[in-house]
Amino acid sequence: MGWTSGYHSRKELVDYVTAHQENQVSTFDCIAKKFVGNHLWCVFERTAKPAPTDKERYIILFDIQRWGEGNWAYKDIQESMGPFQHSCPLSFLDMVPEPPRPAGYHDWRQGVRDYHARRNQKTYRWADRKAHQWRGVQSNFSPSVARRRRKRF
Repeated sequence: MGWTSGYHSRKELVDYVTAHQENQVSTFDCIAKKFVGNHLWCVFERTAKPAPTDKERYIILFDIQRWGEGNWAYKDIQESMGPFQHSCPLSFLDMVPEPPRPAGYHDWRQGVRDYHARRNQKTYRWADRKAHQWRGVQSNFSPSVARRRRKRF
């Protein structure tokens, strides 16, 4: 599980990893992709050549970063490997059936749902607290908590 490098631009790297791939027994197509920072989330579909109805979908994270002068590299991590990044789009979870997990395995999909739930929570800002005080509304809100929340996301 190392890094693959040798790409001269980020676009060249993305074009390569999302291109149609084919071998003697299967074809691989990227049917959805989305960047979140330097994380490229992709849904791939593998189709068996002998039986075109035999299809399998899976989610892969490509962790992308610049290596040295004009060199780009990536590390590919499948859902079955249990990535620790949870910024995968929720729509991708609906596109791919959940793979079987051994007992005690990190529930990555639940981590993704929790991540998006936290991101969608409203956080109060210091200005909001002041507006409540001016209206005569008492609040136990701490501005330091809001600052920590904003930094986390």
